[in-house]
Amino acid sequence: MARNSITFLILLTLTLPSKAQELFQKELEGRVYSKDGDVAATHVLNMTTGKAAITDINGFFSIMANMNDTLVFSAVQYKKKEMVIIFLFLKKKQII
Repeated sequence: MARNSITFLILLTLTLPSKAQELFQKELEGRVYSKDGDVAATHVLNMTTGKAAITDINGFFSIMANMNDTLVFSAVQYKKKEMVIIFLFLKKKQII
């Protein structure tokens, strides 16, 4: 019985920090721009959470993120771009 209680406590302790972080996440909206104009289907990956989004034909996307998360933008036709989420982005709920 004691062993099962300890195992449950360890599992609960390991899952609480990840659930707590999800409570503070906000949905950010943004737009990918390019001089070429070809921004459809750009991948937006939150490296911290592993969640991803894809831009629409006009480059708009939305993704859940928390402060200090790292977003990676990638497309076949462009070099990867990394961006760390700062407080200003969370406050405005958009990426400039």
